[in-house]
Amino acid sequence: MSRIVLAALIALSSLLSVAPAAAQTGSRDQIRMIEQEYARQTNGRTISDSQLEYYLDRANSGWSMSQISADMRLYTTTTWRPQSGWAAREVVCTSIDNRYRECAAPFRGTAVVTLQISSAPCIEGQSWGQRPGVIWVNRGCRARFGIIRTAPNANTFVCQSVNGRYRQCNTGFRGRVQLVSRLANSRACIEGRSWGQREGMVWVSRGCRARFASVGRPGPRDDYGQWMSNFYVVCASTGGTPTRCSWDGRYGHPRLSQQLSTAPCIEGTTWGYYADREHVWVSSGCRARFVSSQTGWNRGQGENDRDNGPWRRDDNYGVTCSSDGRRTVCTWDNRYGSPRLIQQLSTAACVEGRDWGYDSRGELWVDAGCRARFGYR
Repeated sequence: MSRIVLAALIALSSLLSVAPAAAQTGSRDQIRMIEQEYARQTNGRTISDSQLEYYLDRANSGWSMSQISADMRLYTTTTWRPQSGWAAREVVCTSIDNRYRECAAPFRGTAVVTLQISSAPCIEGQSWGQRPGVIWVNRGCRARFGIIRTAPNANTFVCQSVNGRYRQCNTGFRGRVQLVSRLANSRACIEGRSWGQREGMVWVSRGCRARFASVGRPGPRDDYGQWMSNFYVVCASTGGTPTRCSWDGRYGHPRLSQQLSTAPCIEGTTWGYYADREHVWVSSGCRARFVSSQTGWNRGQGENDRDNGPWRRDDNYGVTCSSDGRRTVCTWDNRYGSPRLIQQLSTAACVEGRDWGYDSRGELWVDAGCRARFGYR
């Protein structure tokens, strides 16, 4: 048993020794291992959200696991308290037994989910929300909340839905955008529902009024500083059971590179990409190799696709995308331009900008039960 505990401590120590810049908002693995160590020391008790937040922040600032473990031992029989002078920059808030709960926010400004911990979705306005000084969660949502800090040289702009009406705003630059903060008189701003983006444009509706900023290209690079284009994941549904596999969201949206099973792999039906941007899922016997949609897709029509040889336009190209009531993201090959709805397959409505949409990252999304077949213009 001592060897098992020692191995766990070594693994956790290496995990938590990541440079602060690389682990600023923590990870699910960090949380899981901190929780396990706390339960081991306290005969199975659950660590509080505030103590968990403290150790995540300490890990980001350079604490080793031995320091965290030693600090835990100080409070196994007494009330936990942080070191003097410590001030939280984020907050973990948990809806226990799917119940409503409020947590004091240790920051000022518009909160965002920096890390979703629960399998239950955390959707602003539905399972979490905020008011001055407070974050609330419900319906099983458990997440870490903080605020977005815009880079000094980021392009920013404001886009406002007045009287709940739909509006488009030109960004003035190319590339992705992120929501930085909501204006004081804004309603909930939920991507895909009350705001979205396409190349050079952001749209808002339903009273969303917010400030947006440009987002630089994510940064996984090799030792020479070059973009790592050989990243891939093989994910398999064994025995037909649903399976989810880890995906590095810095590589953007996955795309199916090679089907390895006899069972079909159909996006939105037997495989897809979770909104947390950390997992690919497969089901019904699908087994396939997935690669980054950013590899070789944005250099111009007719260039080689590294996995499939010279690219040729498919006159019958299309994507079926399905929502089970929640937002679902499907890959769209942006070499075909913007998608259009060619066949609605659900009884639920499929209204562009509300129930489905497309953004410049090559992500086709559906929501609110919309299921449809999309083709190119």
